[in-house]
Amino acid sequence: MSIRHSAALLLLAVACGGEAPRPPADGNQPPQPPQSSDACAILPADQVTAIVGQPVRDSLALSMPGGDGAAALSQCNYATEANPAAVSLMVRRGAEGQAALAASQGPRQTLVESGIPVEDVPGLGDLAFWGGNQLHVFTDAGWYLIVTPEPAGGLLQARALAEEALGKL
Repeated sequence: MSIRHSAALLLLAVACGGEAPRPPADGNQPPQPPQSSDACAILPADQVTAIVGQPVRDSLALSMPGGDGAAALSQCNYATEANPAAVSLMVRRGAEGQAALAASQGPRQTLVESGIPVEDVPGLGDLAFWGGNQLHVFTDAGWYLIVTPEPAGGLLQARALAEEALGKL
């Protein structure tokens, strides 16, 4: 699968998730789970380097603000000397009251409709699955997407990266 194809699936998957949560009309802010809003802070380049086995540098590729000033969506790309898109982490805050199963349906359906086999990955978050070169992890706090350049063997690295990121939340 090409990086271009992966990027297109990522954008489609993000679009399928709907809008960021909005505060209630009465002005009372619902409690938000504590989390960093910067994907690069959640998974610093030195930790990615340790997992992928080669030096990487990070660059915040995308950040969309939420209603309370924290990012509703943040993506960090990690580049190696040979690959400008070696790994990517996307963090998307969950909608208030949305369960992991409901949140996962759009991204799962996108992969399946694209002809990409989907494999459930137990033991990560509330629900996780691997498809192509993407590890999708859902918790009550949000959606975490790790993209690796190659499907073959990428699940082991993606799982290690997801465990590192989830350990900080």
